[in-house]
Amino acid sequence: MNSFRSEYLKFIYNKWLLLTVLATIILVPLFVIFLHETPSYITEDYVLTQILESFYLGQAGIIIITILFIGQEFNDSTLRSSLLANPIRWKFFFTKLIVILSISVLVWSLVTFCTIFVVYMFYSLLIPVFIYTFAIRIMLVSIGLIVICFSLVLITRSIVVPMGISLSFLLGLGQMLLQFSDAFLYFPIISTMNSFFMTENQPYIPSTIGIAIQFLWGTLLLFFSILLFRKRIVR
Repeated sequence: MNSFRSEYLKFIYNKWLLLTVLATIILVPLFVIFLHETPSYITEDYVLTQILESFYLGQAGIIIITILFIGQEFNDSTLRSSLLANPIRWKFFFTKLIVILSISVLVWSLVTFCTIFVVYMFYSLLIPVFIYTFAIRIMLVSIGLIVICFSLVLITRSIVVPMGISLSFLLGLGQMLLQFSDAFLYFPIISTMNSFFMTENQPYIPSTIGIAIQFLWGTLLLFFSILLFRKRIVR
């Protein structure tokens, strides 16, 4: 329990992590209103599409939170101290992973609640069941993404490389690469694109399969990062 308490305190005392959490909780619901110009006639499908697009962009917040949380161990050179306090490496590894997963679930829960409130206030629509259904699906997508980002930081011992790769794929690089090869459909983030459409888009992988592929990427990278982390010499 002390290990978990220590990791939660590390999160709370990092102002950049708290600012990112706050920005994600505030901005994602606001995207539902301001992402596109509001049409003269509002339909439920329009609002739900806005919500899914906003949740897609909300992944950026989850990526940043995950990478900053594990990356601070390398940036602040605190990894040695952390391992002295918790010398069993696999325990330290999974403690951090469980902490960031639990925090991300909390963030998505708050985003979902705020989105329901914003949709009701701005569009006069009360559709919590739809929004909760979307949120659960997006949480599954995010779990795979968190594991991937977490593993990439441990493999590269860097914040910049995983952040650059993940955000680039999220914000357009993946779409550009698809013009060269359909193989990129099976890459993380791109494989889950259909999770963010009201009706599945033909060029992309079906939603359920895409989530499974992202979990597979996460599992492989997690296994590789564990092997490296166990053998790595920490100075």
